Amino acid sequence: FDEYYGEMPWIAVPFEDKRCKQWNKLFEVNGIPTVVILDTDNSVINKDGRGTIAADFAGKTFPWHPPLIGDLENPSGINDAPAIVALMETQSEQEQEQAMSELSALAEKYRAAEKKTGETKYVFFAAKTSGSTAGKVRKMTKQQSLPPAKHEHSLAVADGNSGRWGCDGCSQSGSECK
Repeated sequence: FDEYYGEMPWIAVPFEDKRCKQWNKLFEVNGIPTVVILDTDNSVINKDGRGTIAADFAGKTFPWHPPLIGDLENPSGINDAPAIVALMETQSEQEQEQAMSELSALAEKYRAAEKKTGETKYVFFAAKTSGSTAGKVRKMTKQQSLPPAKHEHSLAVADGNSGRWGCDGCSQSGSECK
């Protein structure tokens, strides 16, 4: 606890506190540190406050409501409910905007129902560019795989990588960086 607490910019509840077990169950805490963002009525705004705050430390999107449609390359919350994923990496920007508009309308419908029931029926994600997560989803769902996007870093033999090629800039393996 002390090690994690020393790195956190927020207040924390010590493990020994009798409320911890109750809150762990209520907020489905599976690891530490966990940050759950609550609204003034104690309803959950975001279960992944730690990742959300880390991505927006300046607080520009405070109070950090989850996005209506998440980026598949950062799939926070994808295990919270069945996921509806739009794979649109090969579509034009105009086609992506149209698809996002249609997906947003559907996601808004489910978000409104979620506010009434407190239950998340579906989570929504989109892949607008080729990435490792989109590639994995394509493979798992037996979709056509796409050629890898041109890699922005040069490849070099990575230390501790059994002599295989890897990217110094993003740590991807050579097979992911063509």
